[in-house]
Amino acid sequence: MILVLKFVNTTENGVLERVLLRTLSNSSCSGHLIRRGDDTELYVESESAEELEKFANELALSVPHSIFMKDYSVEAVESIPELPAWQDKFSKPDTIPPCPKCFS
Repeated sequence: MILVLKFVNTTENGVLERVLLRTLSNSSCSGHLIRRGDDTELYVESESAEELEKFANELALSVPHSIFMKDYSVEAVESIPELPAWQDKFSKPDTIPPCPKCFS
């Protein structure tokens, strides 16, 4: 099963993308992150619906609230597109600011 999490985010500081990738790397799911203009798409794949639900719940706790987040959606898809993955163009800072989970 593959889910695509779509975000419309008008800032290009890389924080959202790094939070998405960090949350993905801490899960048992695999994925692919694509950014085109203001649209960020995270494709998440797992054989287990329970693992996808666990990932989605963890992501909901990790994604920062922002005035730059204009919209978001989640849907099931059949495949992951063959597009280049997002590349972090920011060399500094090496770490991202604390997330809401870090404060709890």
